[in-house]
Amino acid sequence: LMVRFWDEALRAEGRRPVYVIMVRHPLEVAASIVARGDASEATAVMAWTACMLAVERDTRGLARVFVNYDDLLDDWRGVLT
Repeated sequence: LMVRFWDEALRAEGRRPVYVIMVRHPLEVAASIVARGDASEATAVMAWTACMLAVERDTRGLARVFVNYDDLLDDWRGVLT
Protein backbone atom coordinates (compact mmCIF):
# COMPACT_ATOMS: atom_id res chain seq x y z
CA LEU A 1 0.00 0.00 0.00
CA MET A 2 3.00 2.28 0.37
CA VAL A 3 5.06 1.21 -2.65
CA ARG A 4 5.26 4.68 -4.17
CA PHE A 5 6.40 6.23 -0.88
CA TRP A 6 9.12 3.63 -0.30
CA ASP A 7 10.22 3.62 -3.92
CA GLU A 8 10.74 7.39 -3.90
CA ALA A 9 12.39 7.38 -0.46
CA LEU A 10 14.83 4.57 -1.30
CA ARG A 11 15.73 5.98 -4.70
CA ALA A 12 16.33 9.40 -3.12
CA GLU A 13 18.93 7.66 -0.93
CA GLY A 14 20.56 6.08 -3.97
CA ARG A 15 19.09 2.63 -3.29
CA ARG A 16 17.61 0.25 -5.84
CA PRO A 17 14.59 -1.32 -4.17
CA VAL A 18 13.55 -4.90 -4.81
CA TYR A 19 10.07 -5.77 -3.61
CA VAL A 20 9.41 -9.10 -1.92
CA ILE A 21 5.74 -9.97 -2.17
CA MET A 22 4.51 -12.73 0.09
CA VAL A 23 1.57 -14.73 -1.23
CA ARG A 24 -0.63 -16.76 1.10
CA HIS A 25 -3.69 -18.75 0.10
CA PRO A 26 -6.68 -16.39 0.33
CA LEU A 27 -8.82 -18.84 2.31
CA GLU A 28 -6.06 -19.18 4.94
CA VAL A 29 -5.92 -15.41 5.26
CA ALA A 30 -9.71 -15.24 5.46
CA ALA A 31 -9.84 -17.95 8.15
CA SER A 32 -7.36 -15.98 10.25
CA ILE A 33 -9.37 -12.77 9.91
CA VAL A 34 -12.66 -14.55 10.65
CA ALA A 35 -11.15 -16.22 13.74
CA ARG A 36 -10.25 -12.77 15.10
CA GLY A 37 -13.82 -11.65 14.50
CA ASP A 38 -12.74 -8.82 12.23
CA ALA A 39 -14.79 -9.68 9.12
CA SER A 40 -16.77 -12.32 7.30
CA GLU A 41 -15.00 -14.79 5.02
CA ALA A 42 -16.36 -13.07 1.92
CA THR A 43 -15.18 -9.66 3.08
CA ALA A 44 -11.76 -11.03 4.03
CA VAL A 45 -11.29 -12.70 0.63
CA MET A 46 -12.31 -9.50 -1.14
CA ALA A 47 -9.80 -7.52 0.96
CA TRP A 48 -7.06 -10.07 0.14
CA THR A 49 -7.88 -9.78 -3.55
CA ALA A 50 -7.82 -5.99 -3.46
CA CYS A 51 -4.45 -5.97 -1.69
CA MET A 52 -2.86 -8.50 -4.06
CA LEU A 53 -4.12 -6.64 -7.13
CA ALA A 54 -2.82 -3.35 -5.73
CA VAL A 55 0.64 -4.71 -4.94
CA GLU A 56 0.89 -6.34 -8.37
CA ARG A 57 -0.17 -3.11 -10.07
CA ASP A 58 2.06 -0.88 -7.94
CA THR A 59 5.18 -3.02 -8.42
CA ARG A 60 4.65 -3.81 -12.11
CA GLY A 61 7.81 -2.89 -13.98
CA LEU A 62 9.85 -2.73 -10.76
CA ALA A 63 12.28 -5.34 -9.44
CA ARG A 64 10.16 -7.80 -7.51
CA VAL A 65 9.90 -11.40 -6.42
CA PHE A 66 6.87 -13.36 -5.24
CA VAL A 67 7.37 -15.82 -2.38
CA ASN A 68 4.99 -18.42 -1.04
CA TYR A 69 4.02 -17.99 2.63
CA ASP A 70 4.20 -21.72 3.40
CA ASP A 71 7.60 -22.04 1.72
CA LEU A 72 8.85 -19.15 3.83
CA LEU A 73 7.68 -20.85 7.03
CA ASP A 74 9.10 -24.23 5.99
CA ASP A 75 12.52 -23.07 4.76
CA TRP A 76 13.12 -19.33 4.92
CA ARG A 77 16.81 -19.75 4.15
CA GLY A 78 16.00 -21.63 0.94
CA VAL A 79 13.49 -18.99 -0.07
CA LEU A 80 16.00 -16.25 0.64
CA THR A 81 18.60 -18.00 -1.49
